[in-house]
Amino acid sequence: MHSLDGDSWTRWTHEVRRIEFDGMMGYVPSAGDSMVLELGCGDGFQLYLLRERFARVFPIDPKHAPADSAGFSFTVAEDLPFGDSTFDLIVSNCVLEHLKDRPRGIKEAVRVLRLGGALELPPSAKKRKLRKTQPTLLDLNP
Repeated sequence: MHSLDGDSWTRWTHEVRRIEFDGMMGYVPSAGDSMVLELGCGDGFQLYLLRERFARVFPIDPKHAPADSAGFSFTVAEDLPFGDSTFDLIVSNCVLEHLKDRPRGIKEAVRVLRLGGALELPPSAKKRKLRKTQPTLLDLNP
């Protein structure tokens, strides 16, 4: 189990993230052997939760390397170093609002998502779910 050591804010944040994560995972139709990309892994807490469920998780972050850095890449969502249609699931929790070029970041995520894959982009206090159902770019305008 991931340590909840640290200040009370970190412990509280991790508990909230765990609740959000468990709720989100109820909608994810992916198997344990799915290829998973975590956009913005931060301190690695959600990465830990993802690795409890999936064998192949690849985290990225432009600033923070997680303690468990297997498969990690220092990069931004707007310029992903992965081939087209690589991932079955992409998770980016509370990151979308921090991207410098949000439309480009979303286009990159859709580019590396396999047909039929799930793209989970829950922003703070509001969850949005997109599914790639055809090989063309989704209309991502709200």
